[in-house]
Amino acid sequence: MSFATASTPYPLYVLFLLVLSLGMGPCVPVLPVAVTTSLPQDRAGLGPGLNGATRETGGALGVAVTGTSLSSHGSEVFSAAMSFGFRVVAGIVPAVSLVTLVW
Repeated sequence: MSFATASTPYPLYVLFLLVLSLGMGPCVPVLPVAVTTSLPQDRAGLGPGLNGATRETGGALGVAVTGTSLSSHGSEVFSAAMSFGFRVVAGIVPAVSLVTLVW
């Protein structure tokens, strides 16, 4: 998505969205099950709550980072600012994933 510009043809933009969906789509149903089954049985109820809280926090951070990058670059260069926001998020996600994996 960070490579999309105002002149990106719509079919190519659809391809970007499909790639994004193919990466995210399989994770949505699997993650709650993986989180819940990885916990001891007496704490199994904690899993869905943690998964939901993490999903909401990630969404809020994504909106905040994208909004901050848009406001810092100005609305006149919307597509460049969106590209920058997507690149920042693309850098944050692996870093947070690595911290989570190690933790």
